[in-house]
Parts: sequence; C-alpha cells; structure tokens
Amino acid sequence: MSIEVVVGAATEAVFGYLLEHGLAAQLRQRLQPDPFKAAFRLALTRAFNQFAHVHPQLVAALFDQHLLTRPAVAQLLAQSIERDHPPDAAALAALYAEQLGTTPERRAALQAEITPAAATLLTALRSELRRMAEFQPLFDSQALDQVALHTGATASEVAAMRQTLDALAQATRDLHQQIIATKERTVMQHNSDARAPHAPPTTAATQIGRAPRSKPNPFIAGSAVPPERFYGRAHERQAIRARIGALTAQSISLVGHFRSGKSSLLEYVLARRTEFCSDEQNALVAKISMADSRYRSALGISDGLRRAIYAQTGEPPWEADENDDTYALEDGLARLARQGRRTILLIDEFCAFDDTAQFYRWGDDWRTLAQSPRLALALVIASHRPLHEIYEQRQVSSPFGNIFLQERLRPFAPDEVLRLLRDGFATNDEQPSAADEALVAELAGGWPFYVQLAASLLWHEGEHTAVRDAFAHQAQPHFVRLWRSLLATEQAALRALVSAGQAPSSELQTSLREQGLLRADGQLFSPLFAAYVRGL
Repeated sequence: MSIEVVVGAATEAVFGYLLEHGLAAQLRQRLQPDPFKAAFRLALTRAFNQFAHVHPQLVAALFDQHLLTRPAVAQLLAQSIERDHPPDAAALAALYAEQLGTTPERRAALQAEITPAAATLLTALRSELRRMAEFQPLFDSQALDQVALHTGATASEVAAMRQTLDALAQATRDLHQQIIATKERTVMQHNSDARAPHAPPTTAATQIGRAPRSKPNPFIAGSAVPPERFYGRAHERQAIRARIGALTAQSISLVGHFRSGKSSLLEYVLARRTEFCSDEQNALVAKISMADSRYRSALGISDGLRRAIYAQTGEPPWEADENDDTYALEDGLARLARQGRRTILLIDEFCAFDDTAQFYRWGDDWRTLAQSPRLALALVIASHRPLHEIYEQRQVSSPFGNIFLQERLRPFAPDEVLRLLRDGFATNDEQPSAADEALVAELAGGWPFYVQLAASLLWHEGEHTAVRDAFAHQAQPHFVRLWRSLLATEQAALRALVSAGQAPSSELQTSLREQGLLRADGQLFSPLFAAYVRGL
C-alpha cells in the first residue's frame, strides 16, 4: 500500500475527528480552511516517509492505514496541532499492540518495544507542522483549550498590573511633593541645611515597597544552565529521546542561533542520560565542544570520546596513538556494543574545524560509523545553522547524507518563561508583578538566554528603565554575533522590515519565523534587537 494512500486516509480521519468534536470552527478562526488540510497532509506525508525509512518492518507489520485511521489514533494525531499537549507515543504504541490482538502479557512488552518508534513518527509530525506557515498561528498562540481556562488568571494579572501602576503613580506624586517641600526648606533654612547631614534619597522603587533581596541572584546569564535548574524544552527532549533511545541508536541534529540554549540542553542530556536511554541500553555519553580548540580536528574529537569512555569504564576503547585509525575506532565501538553499551557523542558548537578537507573526511568516516547498527553509535550535533549550510559555506557538500533528523530550537512558550521567572523570585519569598513579567517577555522574546539576562537584571536593578538600559548594553555583543551569523538574504529582509516596514517574502518569512527571529505578528523577537538592526 502506498504512503500517499495511507496518509490520505489518516488525514481524513483526523479531520473527521476535528469536525465531530466541534474544533473545526475554532481552527477556522485562526487558520484559513483551504490550505489547512493540505498542509497537514503534507506534514504527515513527510513524517511518515521518515518513519517508513527508519522502521520499514513496522510499516509491513500493520503500522499502516488501518491503524492510522482508527478514531483513537486520529485523536492522537490531532493533538499534534496543539502547542502545549503533544500526543503520547506510549498511547499510540498501546493502540498498535491492541490492534495485533496479542495476549495481555505480550501486549505490554510490545507496547514498551514499539514506544520509541511511535515517538519517531509523532516527533517528526510535530516538527513538520512547526515548519509550516499555515500552522504558526496555532503554535504561536495558547493551545485552543487553554484560552478560556486562563481568562480568570489573565484578568487577575491585569488587575495586579493596574494596582502596581496606581501605586507607582502615587509614589511619584509623593516624591514630587517631597522635592517641593525640600526646595521650600532650602530657601528658608539654607544655612542650617547646608551644614546638616543628608539622608539617602528615597526612590520610587522603595516607595512602592520592593524589599531589598537578601538571597543570591538565582538567574544564570552567560553560562550553561545546570540540569537541576533546567527549564522547558519538552518537545526537543522528546525528539532526542526518540532518536538516541530508539531500538537502534540514531543521530539527531539540533539547530539554533547563538544563545538559543543548545549548550544547556546538551549538558542536560549528559547529566540525565537515563531520561533518554533505558537502563538496558547502558549508554556511555560523552560531550565535547568545538568552541574548545582541542576538538577542532578529527584527532581531537576521537581523543575527546576516547577519554570520556575511559573515564566511565576504566578501560580505553582504543589507544591514543590510534585516534586517526578508523579501523581502531570501529573495533573499539563494536567491542562496547557487544558488552551491551550504547555510545552517544554530543558535539556542541559544530561550526569550526581547522581544515576543510579534513572536515569533510571526518564527516564521511563518522557517517559510516553512525550508520552501522552493530556499533550502537549515535551523534547529537548542535550547530547555529543546518549542517548542510555549514559545509556549503566551505564550498563542500555535506557528507552526512540523511542520517540526521533535524530539530530546531525555538523560543520558550509564555508559560515556560513565567515559570522560570516566578520560581527564581520565589527563592526570595516574592513574586514578580505583572509589569515585571511583561517587561521580561518584551525584552527577551522567549529566548532562554535573554530571559535569564532580563530576569537577572530585574532582580539586581529593580527599576524598569534601568533594566532596559542595562539589557541593551549587555545584549549588544550577542546581537552582533547573531547578526553576523545570518545569511545576506536574511539580513536584507530584516533591514527592510525594521526600516521600511516591508514584510519578507512568504518563503523567507516562514524561515525567519522558524528560526525564532520573527514573532507571530511578523515583528522581530525583541524591540531592542530591532533597534540594533535599525541602527546598522
């Protein structure tokens, strides 16, 4: 049975579910109905193609039209268009096991066995949907079923903001009266006042009752976030788990601009390996960063992995003088695989390599290693541009072929930003005001580094004007690096947008939005980044 037939039937089942449950009208409020179904079908086609390439044995074993058109499965697939409630891979695996009609004991084992494969399909579908402009209004807004739920909370936050503004206005009036009174006393008693010691000035911030903070600043701006203070990235973590924790180890590419949280995510994977690989897979996880000059060569990467394995097992997988011997690397990885060990290599800042020709040969060799199931090797590569673009910039084609699924790191959802901000202020037994939360959301645009930076400055400075000024100063070098990493076409489009209000072409707008550079309203993610671009 062709993939086109399977996907067509599954798409009809999904939209039948949406119509039956009254969701179509809500969808039409956000999306034009004509391209909606076609876009979903295209996304599902691409996702199922990826799934069929990785798991052809399952497609041949009834993971097909009959399964995907079942009402319960259609409901799961429909959840892929909800930003905050991704479908459960275990539930899809359970429905597949149930369809096969096996015994209860075998069904439970089969569900556990199939769950990583089901996650591959669902993660690929979510990724494809996120890439499509037709679905951006859904993913950039709150999930449909959450809008009404949070109406009361929104009203409360607005009321709190009004209360804060009223208090600030009163504080300003009081301060103005103090200044007038001080001037009058100066005129009447200038001699005695000149000799008297002066009290420290009263600020509007202290007038509205912001208590001095006795606790250390809980926010982290500039270095990778430790795993115990890691926030968000549920979708990206599921995508990584679906690849490196699958029945067969598979590789994944993480793409995100500078300061998008790639390093923190890799540190989390390194520290929480059991979240991504089962105990039975017995994973050896190593992390290197090509920002470190020691790892900007094939020898450096091999030695970094060798040392990490040695530290975890007490035995080197190959000798140091064999780092450039692909046969020795293959033998060492095969020996670990026979011992029941899975090797996961995390490579951060994949953009710098000492020698272009060597850069290509290394990729060609390691693609061969990662493609061999008997070696149980998976690569997780984080870069600021897609891998093929990095190689093309060096006038060579990418040697990796199709061994990677690509996952794009996006800005935090609004609820993730609020949780990070509120948890931080709770360490001092306080909560940020609605005005504080709005300021952080405005400055940071959801990007985790800028959220941490804005929150840290808010903790330290308190007064919003000072926070804005300090943020503009601290973010400037990062804006410079971000700007230089963009393609010339992307730079030209952003210049035209901020200087003349000229929207990019549809294709380029989709790409910029996918990169997190544009918000849902078509404007740049931060007004301060827009000001930086305008001033170039």
